[in-house]
Amino acid sequence: MNLICSSQIKETVDSKNGFLEFKFGKSSKDFQGKIQKVDALIANNNSTKYQVIAPEYKKVFGYEVSEIYLLFFKDKLYAIDIEFVDEDESNAYPYIKGKLQTLFGKETGNLKREESNELKLIDGIIWVGNMNTLYLHDFYTLSTGKYYTAIYYKDQVLQDEMTQQEF
Repeated sequence: MNLICSSQIKETVDSKNGFLEFKFGKSSKDFQGKIQKVDALIANNNSTKYQVIAPEYKKVFGYEVSEIYLLFFKDKLYAIDIEFVDEDESNAYPYIKGKLQTLFGKETGNLKREESNELKLIDGIIWVGNMNTLYLHDFYTLSTGKYYTAIYYKDQVLQDEMTQQEF
């Protein structure tokens, strides 16, 4: 019988330290030709958002990706947002959840279901490491009537540094 304790999960969430070659703390210059800057309103002036445009990142776990965004603080990668769109009900979420559980073990928590004017959070789980945190969200977009699944993976240390600067 294989048992995974929570300290092993934390090491795994921390040791991955990003998605494929997109490692936390790296500069946007490290990904030239693979990303393009997105004109998006970001709360912090020292933050920039890029979209991954390289064709080799169009599938994750064999599932087609809608968008991948990289967020940088002072030109250091601190968050990765991977989005999958489902045309029908959310089939991506249980599949990707299973893949992440295989990779990181059982999630360390559940997200509170919420609804806003634009989004309805159907389900969400979280893996919390010592340095990194990974979220899996299952959303329904009210304006488009589409379901989508998103992986949000962040470097908690850089996120905290950014938050400290804002306060």
